[in-house]
Amino acid sequence: MMKHLPTEPLQVLGLQIGCFAPSIRDNLTCVLKKLEQVPPRQADLIVLPELINTYYHYEIMTELSEGEEERFLDPIRQIAAEKTAYILAGSLAVRQAGKLYNRSFLLSPQGETVTTYDKMHLIALLGETDHFTPGRQTATAEIKGWKLGIAICFDLRFAELFLNYALDGCHLVVLPACWPHERANHWRSLHLARAQECQAFFLGVNAGGFNGKGKTYGGSILATPDSVPQVELPWGSEGTIATTITSAGIARQKQLYDLMVGRKRPPL
Repeated sequence: MMKHLPTEPLQVLGLQIGCFAPSIRDNLTCVLKKLEQVPPRQADLIVLPELINTYYHYEIMTELSEGEEERFLDPIRQIAAEKTAYILAGSLAVRQAGKLYNRSFLLSPQGETVTTYDKMHLIALLGETDHFTPGRQTATAEIKGWKLGIAICFDLRFAELFLNYALDGCHLVVLPACWPHERANHWRSLHLARAQECQAFFLGVNAGGFNGKGKTYGGSILATPDSVPQVELPWGSEGTIATTITSAGIARQKQLYDLMVGRKRPPL
C-alpha cells in the first residue's frame, strides 16, 4: 500500500522559543524577532510552538474579539513571503462564533492561509476543557510533494488521530506544543512511537525556556520513520531545529513491512 513518495528533500526549521508574556503585543514582538533571524530560502517549512499569541493566559483569551488573530498573523504572512517559506504559525487562541479555539494556521510563501487545524484533544489539567471548544476535523496540506498532517500538543497521546493521517498518506506530521519538562519522557517516547506506528516523520516543536512560573519547556524533536531522533534540542532553553528530510527513510520502512496494509481506519 505504499503511496506516492516525495521526490525532493524538504528543509524543515522548528523554532523552539519562549513567548510567555501576558500581552499579545509583546508575544508578537517576540515571535517576529525570532522569525526575522531566519535567513531567506533556508527552509521550506518553518514551525512555531503552541499558543504563540496568548500562552496560557486565559484572562487575555476571554477578551479576544472575533478576527483579532489576523492582526497577529499579518506580519507573519509578510515574513513567509520574505523567506519564501511555508510557516506553520504554531497555534493561536482564536474566537469564532462566540467560542474559543486553539487553532493552527499554515501560511504559504504568498502569505495565504493554506489550511487550519483546531486542537481536538483538550487537556483538563491546564484548564483547556473549561475554555476551548475541541476541533472535529483533521487537516492536511502538500509542500513540495510532501503530504503534511497537523496536530497540537496533547493530541500526541491519541494514536487514532495519527493513524488517520498515516492512512491519508502523510509523510510528515507536525506538532506545535507547550509541553512541560515534568512529562519530558512521555513527549520523547510518544514521538518515537508515533513515527514508527505511522512510518512517517514526526516534528514536535515545543516552547523553549522558562515561563517564570515554574514551568520549563524544550526538547523539540524530529523523529524518523524508524523511530530514531534525527534532531533533538535540550530542555530549558530556546533553540532551532534546522534539518533536511528525504523520503528514503519512509521507503525503507515501507519495503520492510507496510503497516498500513489492511489497516482499518479508526474513528476520531
